[in-house]
Amino acid sequence: MPNRSFILNFLQPLPLYKTERPFLANVSPEVGFNPKIHTNIQVEQCQVDVTDIRPRISDFKLEKCGFQVTKHETVVSVFDTNESMERYRRESEQLLTKIFGAVKVRTWDSQLRINAPVEDGVFDMTDPLAWDKPARSVHNDYTWTSGPITMKERLTEEERAEYLRPGLRYRMINTWRTLVPNLQNSPLAMMDFCSLHPDDLEVSDRVRPNGSGELFHVYHNPKQKWYWLDSMMSDELLVFVTYDSKAGDHARICPHAAAEPIPGEEYLQSSPARRSIETRSIVITRC
Repeated sequence: MPNRSFILNFLQPLPLYKTERPFLANVSPEVGFNPKIHTNIQVEQCQVDVTDIRPRISDFKLEKCGFQVTKHETVVSVFDTNESMERYRRESEQLLTKIFGAVKVRTWDSQLRINAPVEDGVFDMTDPLAWDKPARSVHNDYTWTSGPITMKERLTEEERAEYLRPGLRYRMINTWRTLVPNLQNSPLAMMDFCSLHPDDLEVSDRVRPNGSGELFHVYHNPKQKWYWLDSMMSDELLVFVTYDSKAGDHARICPHAAAEPIPGEEYLQSSPARRSIETRSIVITRC
């Protein structure tokens, strides 16, 4: 499979993180922006060989490496209303139910992203139509602690009573779709779970006006194996796991990030700007 070098942003291995957790605070407008209270995260840009999976796309399975590509054409053509976003989330639930043979799927979040300058002002995190920038720091959305907490928060009381019981497996599953054809600009890079060492992970705090949670940031390790799908089309859906309640040596998370061109290949950024949509879902299956 052909390789291409990209720049990925990893957490710097600072002595600070031995005594203080990395954190990112999304503060309310009344607080104002202050770098000291906004974040203590510092990244290092590393040139990484990223392998194109297209020549053997069917070999990559979520259970083994943490991600897979599923052919799926959405019926939603324009994401410009709350109704269209809701329709896309319901479509995601139907697809994930089919893929996993799930007894319950709850798609509780969707996010539009665009690789373009974001206007100064207040970013409304509750607006499903707000376009955010690509997530450039290598991360996994949940930790072993925040995964089950988030799941319980997103299920209703009736659903918790019905589904939080022995004999069921709980996963947090993301989907990611490009909204431009032949994507080259800021594609999503995925790490093979089999190449991840536990010491590569650092628990980080994510603070928001309505609460806080944890995610994993990731240190660079030359043994890590990274992959992408060259010239991705909108009917090629990335499906990857960000938490799995089942113990074992199978893939339970999947670190990922937007990949940026190395010096000399800036022409990739002149291709149509990346626009994408992602979802986050709870997927419950029988063990």
